[in-house]
Amino acid sequence: MDQKAAVEPYALIAGMMSAAWLPVFYHIDCNPKLVKESVPARTFAVQLRRSVLGVLFYIIAAFLGWFVHPIAAVILFIFVVAYYAWTSQGIGSDR
Repeated sequence: MDQKAAVEPYALIAGMMSAAWLPVFYHIDCNPKLVKESVPARTFAVQLRRSVLGVLFYIIAAFLGWFVHPIAAVILFIFVVAYYAWTSQGIGSDR
């Protein structure tokens, strides 16, 4: 039971951190005049999608951690970190 109780707040907090970016990326995507001309047009739409997927992954992890096994949630937590690292464009990258 302690393990279940541990993964739930982690999933909640991490999901909320991902969700915090949703209004920012949405606003910037809807207002392209806020972005330098050198930034590709759909950059923030992609970032918005990444944040939505992150929130969904954390919700799934919370359910897996409670109803399946806490280790399943931890595996998904590691996957989410790898997903964010793999899909990161970095600040000032030349892509």
